[in-house]
Amino acid sequence: MKFSRWIAIMFVFAILFFSPNHLAVAQDSSWCDGFDQYAHGTSLPPPWVLSGNTGGAWIDSTTGSQSDNSLRMYGSVGGCWGVVAVREYFGFPLSISLAVKNGTEDLYGCHPFRAQLGLRSGGTHWSNCPCPALVLFMENGDVEIRIPPSSPRVFSGYSLEEWHTVSCSLWLPGDSFLHSVIWINGDSLGEFTMPEESWMHDPAYIDLSSQEGTVWFDNVCVNSSILPTPSFAAGDNNCDGIVNIVDVILEVDFVFRGRPSQPPCCEIE
Repeated sequence: MKFSRWIAIMFVFAILFFSPNHLAVAQDSSWCDGFDQYAHGTSLPPPWVLSGNTGGAWIDSTTGSQSDNSLRMYGSVGGCWGVVAVREYFGFPLSISLAVKNGTEDLYGCHPFRAQLGLRSGGTHWSNCPCPALVLFMENGDVEIRIPPSSPRVFSGYSLEEWHTVSCSLWLPGDSFLHSVIWINGDSLGEFTMPEESWMHDPAYIDLSSQEGTVWFDNVCVNSSILPTPSFAAGDNNCDGIVNIVDVILEVDFVFRGRPSQPPCCEIE
């Protein structure tokens, strides 16, 4: 047994049993919504909050990424009136995953973009900022990552009228930057950073929006993780990039029960 692995186990147990604040953040920030519990045509209820073109957001039972329902959102085509749905989270680290499908309308308004995943601070209204966009789908389906202060980066190959999965992990490692790793359809687009700001230490909101045209969101999940990392670390026994209680269970099985024959990430020193 590598010494570093024992250190990782002790670290996780210390957080779980001696740091109730960490447990509260993780418990309160973890949720999933597949929109299947809502009736077709109804507005999105609390704890979600809508702003902007609020009449352009409703539950659609005609399409879903895995089941029938999804959240349909419509930003006014040719205008300046998008629709925003927000839901609270309680600080970093944070992981977000969702499915999204974009419509095919021609866009020519004030902000000719389709679906957007972002963060919003200071309140639930669309005008509350800072409100950095994490993932933005362009008119042709390309993905633009515009995390300041870096220049926007564009990634191609995402068809309209098809479901795509978006995942994002964010954390504050103490180097004065918020770090994020973004995946589309399981493929990493890379690691991005933005300068750390005071609002990042307060509760804020996940921001789903349709800037213009029709988009659908489904299977939106938010999870608070203990130790996010873009690469595998000591103690990350299931190789998911996060050290948590699941890794401890796998470690105990390996040490005391001999299964599996070696931990999945045994090559990490």
